[in-house]
Amino acid sequence: SIIFSSLAWRLIIYYLFDKTLAAIYFSAFAIGSFPGSAFNIAIGPTYIKENINLNKVIKRIILILFFSTLLGAIVALYFLLQNNDALIPNNYFIIYTILFSILGSFFMTYGMYFRQKSIQLFNKSENKVFLVDVIYGIFLTLLCPLLFFIGGEHLTSLTFFFGSLFALLIYKNINLKLNKL
Repeated sequence: SIIFSSLAWRLIIYYLFDKTLAAIYFSAFAIGSFPGSAFNIAIGPTYIKENINLNKVIKRIILILFFSTLLGAIVALYFLLQNNDALIPNNYFIIYTILFSILGSFFMTYGMYFRQKSIQLFNKSENKVFLVDVIYGIFLTLLCPLLFFIGGEHLTSLTFFFGSLFALLIYKNINLKLNKL
C-alpha cells in the first residue's frame, strides 16, 4: 500500500508539473524521507526489539538539528513570500521545499518509531498496523493533488511535511490504542 502510494504521488507530480519542478519535488521528498525509511527498515526493528534508548548527547543533537531546521524553514518561507512574484522554481522555492521536507523527516522518523513499536511489542497487532498503512497510503495518494489544487506549487512543496505529520498522528494513535489492550 505504501509502495503503491509512493508510486502514485510520483506519477501525479510527473503529470501535474514540468520536469524541472517535478525533479525538485522528487529530490526534496527523497531527502526528507531518507531518515524515516532508514529507521523503519534498518534501525527501527532492532532499536525496538533491544529496547535501546538514546543518550542525552544524541537527544540534544537531535533537538538542535530540529530547531535549526525549523528556523531555516521559517526563514526560507519568509524569503519565498518576499519574492512571491519570482518565477518558480527559484532558489528560495528550492530551499523552502528541501527544508520543509527535512523538517518533516523528524516527524516521519518519530511516526515510524511508533509504527515499529506497535508491530513488535503487541501480539497480533500487525494486521491493525497494516490496515493503518493502507489508510496512510490512501491519504498520501490524495494529499499531493489536494495541496496542488488548494495552493499550487507552494503548497505542494509541503506534501512530505504534511504526510509526515499525518504519519506521526496515525501511528502514535494506533500505538496508544494498542497500549490500552
